Amino acid sequence: MPLARITELLSADPDRVAAAITEIDRNLQERAKELRRTRERIARLSAGDRLFVSQDVADYLERLSELGVSQRTVQSERDGWILMQSASPKQATIWFADKIDAMGDPEFRAIYLEYDAAFDWSPDDRRLNALAVRTERWFAKRHSGRKGEERSVFDPTIAQLVATSVGVSSPAWDRLGELGKERKR
Repeated sequence: MPLARITELLSADPDRVAAAITEIDRNLQERAKELRRTRERIARLSAGDRLFVSQDVADYLERLSELGVSQRTVQSERDGWILMQSASPKQATIWFADKIDAMGDPEFRAIYLEYDAAFDWSPDDRRLNALAVRTERWFAKRHSGRKGEERSVFDPTIAQLVATSVGVSSPAWDRLGELGKERKR
């Protein structure tokens, strides 16, 4: 508040002082809101997750964290979505819709969390085979349940690009990939 305004209010009647206080309070509330909005923008910038992905993907990544998915996997997903949205926005939109649909299934979420945990398992861990079987059954059930629906067509070139570019793997995840290929034969 300017000093001249204080002098003016000292000699003002009580109604004018009350109105001035109300106006000052309203101005302070607006400034506080603007400061909060600025702090939120700065926090989003420092978090980085929202910088290069769509709002929907950023929200999805946040949900993954809330589900208990490791930061390693959340970061890998983020990198994959950045690459997909850059290389083929149309494919990214199709894949994202499919991923959101899958994440709506509690069984898929459980598989996803187990797959995330499997990163640290030994490649000889017996749970890997069980996870591969469970995953295969889930996908088979999902695809058989969509016979009347038009399925999304994924570009295998984009899939390969993302798979080889994100660069997060472990001996256990490599073994899961091998088990999946063996089961398809």
